Amino acid sequence: MLVPVILAGGHGTRLAPISTPDHPKPFLDLLDCGHTLFELTLLRAKQASVERPIIIAASKHLSLIQASLGKLQLQAHILLEPCARNTAPAITCAALFAEQIYAQECHLLVLAADHSIPDTDYFCTSVAQANLQAQGGKLVLFGIRPNSPETGYGYIEIDSNKQIVAFHEKPDQNTAQAYFTSGHHLWNSGFFLLPSQRLLAEISFLAPAIKNTCQAAISHREALSEGVWGLSIEFSQSPAMSIDYAVMEHSQHLALYGYDSAWSDLGTWQALYAYWPKNQQGIAYHSGLNLTLTPTHSGFRLTQNRNWLADV
Repeated sequence: MLVPVILAGGHGTRLAPISTPDHPKPFLDLLDCGHTLFELTLLRAKQASVERPIIIAASKHLSLIQASLGKLQLQAHILLEPCARNTAPAITCAALFAEQIYAQECHLLVLAADHSIPDTDYFCTSVAQANLQAQGGKLVLFGIRPNSPETGYGYIEIDSNKQIVAFHEKPDQNTAQAYFTSGHHLWNSGFFLLPSQRLLAEISFLAPAIKNTCQAAISHREALSEGVWGLSIEFSQSPAMSIDYAVMEHSQHLALYGYDSAWSDLGTWQALYAYWPKNQQGIAYHSGLNLTLTPTHSGFRLTQNRNWLADV
């Protein structure tokens, strides 16, 4: 059973001032296509799996989530965090919840809510192939083939047999160039295909405090409305750790899927500049939000309705 898990957190600090704590990046139509990044993620999840997604988010974003689900006429299970504790506790809660409601092991397709993955057919084919890799109890990471020496992403180092050798944090420009030239480094996409039993066994072994607090948070969750649960306060006692740091960098049960199509986390103005159309002067624009990005010597000038917003 393939169950999408959508991590829909967001502090609203990246891409400020158009992204805010109350209306962060996942809930903006940054690609000027009529859908927010979160809605595009929901549509990808629907195409990849027939199961309802499990959405992990902050309570204050519930209305945004429900508005998107209503717009797309989709249903989901929504788990609301009492506070942000990073991706390892969120994914652990999703795994515990999935096994409980389905009474069996699930394969979790873990997706960030704010990434751009334009080729959905290739994406779905990749998910199906990665799901076969996961059948043997492997935690499957999607590594993106770099098309530039990017300093904004973490990297997965691989050997000549495409086996994972090491994980690397975001590099400086010279190191990123060396990674790009080597051909043995992939961008760490942050999306995964994880058998729930293997994941929970690894969490129990490598980060037992996370497993214990998340087990309590799921066991004591509160039903708030149809399909919406509030995780109990025990969740806030979990160590705040990324799934990479808690599990992936230490596990002996990893597999890599090399993803060779377009992908971006749209986390920088440079990334948006690359996506938005440009006029003859090289000014990028977003017609729906009446935004423009004008290159400057130190970055970009952001304007809305021709009024200055910020230098970013």
